[in-house]
Amino acid sequence: MASKKYWPVAAGSIVAAGVSYLAYRTYQQRKSGGAAKSAAAGAAGAAVTGSGDSIPTRRVVRIGTRESKLAMWQAEHVRDRLAAAHPTVDFQSKYSAVQWVYSLILVLIWSVVGMTTLGDRDLVSSLSNFTSKGVFTKELDAALLAGSIDIAVHCMKDLPTKLPAGIDFAAVLKRGETEDALIVHSKHAAAKRTTLDSLPAGSVIGTSALRRVASIAKHYPQLRCKDVRGNVNTRLAKLDSGEYDALILADVGLRRLGFGDRITQTLNSERFGYAVGQGALAVVCREGDASHQALCAPLTHEPTQYACAAERGLLAELEGGCKVPIAVRAIMYVLTALLSLSDSMRDSSLRTRLT
Repeated sequence: MASKKYWPVAAGSIVAAGVSYLAYRTYQQRKSGGAAKSAAAGAAGAAVTGSGDSIPTRRVVRIGTRESKLAMWQAEHVRDRLAAAHPTVDFQSKYSAVQWVYSLILVLIWSVVGMTTLGDRDLVSSLSNFTSKGVFTKELDAALLAGSIDIAVHCMKDLPTKLPAGIDFAAVLKRGETEDALIVHSKHAAAKRTTLDSLPAGSVIGTSALRRVASIAKHYPQLRCKDVRGNVNTRLAKLDSGEYDALILADVGLRRLGFGDRITQTLNSERFGYAVGQGALAVVCREGDASHQALCAPLTHEPTQYACAAERGLLAELEGGCKVPIAVRAIMYVLTALLSLSDSMRDSSLRTRLT
């Protein structure tokens, strides 16, 4: 019983020792030029603190996305990547030990905000029949410009080739699978009819993309395409009910939701191509918002960024969209320096080929 009286004293001693140790580390870091380390934190530190001279304050970064399971998965993936990129910010060279301890308590909170878009509400109309662009992004754009959210996560393929005024890219994440995938009804799977070549004539293929309809009409005129709308789970339910003989969906979306085992054929991109930006995630923010651009910058994967820029440039030049059946395949070749017998004769080049 007597020992319990000393718990407050012991706890206080531990806290005092910790603060003393942090103060010593702070002193040593300043003495050895810790300011250089603080400068290396750069824009990310400024984004967290909000000011170069004040103690950071508690802050919520609101991440907007659609409410579908796939969209939420993607937004949560971005949230997790951001949290990993910014676990803490080292303020030791700028603040006293007490302020540093205080700053660790005031961390960024990543909050995902789900929204319903026009494309989510209207599950009857074919995508090619919508009169406006950005059917899956407009509501998020409005929320971003109004300040209701700080950043938004989109499938790159859903973004218009020209972003709305006031919206800018903050990051382009490493691309997942670009190919389309075939999922057949269980009756065909049981009969080992698991590919487009093996499906019987007259089989109904569910898809909402004109480019897929055009590809099927070209390569498999004996098959029939029928429009299908809804999220991945809804479409799979329609397939299982017997409304379709097979579905064609983006391979990456199926895998992200754990349905990779249902894929019966991956469609060769050399033959079928894929949608502009397919497989890539984009993070957008308000134009000129240097703080959130700095927070998201570590997520950008440059090869994906370059490939998507080339694909989107092609789509813009062709003035394409949901109403035009356009498939792409971007390949980046990097030719390293070619050295001759003379060290002074060198050549290097970078070219991107679209097929």
